[in-house]
Amino acid sequence: MISVKVFGAKEAKDKLRGYGVVIKGASAKTIRNVGLRVMNQAKINAPVDMGELKSSIGIDFSPEIPQAIVGTNLSYAPAIEYGSRPHFPPVEPLEEWAKRHGMEGAGYAIARKIAERGTSPKPFMRPAAMEAQGYLKAEMSREIKNAIK
Repeated sequence: MISVKVFGAKEAKDKLRGYGVVIKGASAKTIRNVGLRVMNQAKINAPVDMGELKSSIGIDFSPEIPQAIVGTNLSYAPAIEYGSRPHFPPVEPLEEWAKRHGMEGAGYAIARKIAERGTSPKPFMRPAAMEAQGYLKAEMSREIKNAIK
């Protein structure tokens, strides 16, 4: 959020009060652009088997706040992003995965390995967000400078 406090003449306050709407609009535009950038990069970063994770990544943009939320509603996405603790997963989906990757019949062995070691993280969202931080800072600065010219 951007706020401006002006001490002094009423004319200065009136003039700057008008910038609030422009700055808010500039901010919303920039936040939307940054959100789209994060979404696109997360899709590039996402590991792909059948493409379900990649295609589930989306953006929810609210210009009134302004706010952009980038994410996925897939229940297994956090286990991919952060990895998982050891657990015994269902064998059938692993059998299907193994078959697609030329390892037919390896589903149970993969499940045992996951039960012993868990799964390694394969971050796709966090790197996209980290990459966009510098862009956000530069764009916000540029938009604000343009808005108050």
